[in-house]
Amino acid sequence: MPCTFQIDDVLGETVGCQFGVDERDLIEFDGKAWCHFHLPLQVGGAASEKTQWNVKQIEAFNEAIFERIDRAKAASEKADLSGVGFPAGLSFELYARDGLPEVSFRKARFGEKCSFDNIIFASYASFEAATFTASARFARANFSTLAKFDDIAIAGTAWSNEATFGGNARFLKARFADKA
Repeated sequence: MPCTFQIDDVLGETVGCQFGVDERDLIEFDGKAWCHFHLPLQVGGAASEKTQWNVKQIEAFNEAIFERIDRAKAASEKADLSGVGFPAGLSFELYARDGLPEVSFRKARFGEKCSFDNIIFASYASFEAATFTASARFARANFSTLAKFDDIAIAGTAWSNEATFGGNARFLKARFADKA
């Protein structure tokens, strides 16, 4: 049984997990099998084991995400991080100088203290239908081209002071529970 995660691609076709995690490494939660990337932080108030990960587990997860981004960047491809459940404390500060490649965080879920402060988005960035369980930090971020935040949900404050947009920025049906 593969990872439960599914998403509709740009052509409306349903596609599954993009990570190719071995079935023996899947995690049972909410009656479904998930890879550690797509394992939700919570479903209907029930928290997954990801919310209890220790520092070592979070660092290994972050390193795997950064390796995926770096491979995409080296190959001039999109970093597809659609549907990823990011645990608390993730910072993309590694990409403050050289920038992120084209990246999709479509339907991603971000835990507390995830930060995109000072990040350069060197190409198209999609946060469509992403969820931030707390604040969303984009202070001094630089979006070089189109940035989509359609249907984004931010449970805390959305920080985007001094962010710059070199192209269009879309926020259709964006929901902010606190200040933006």
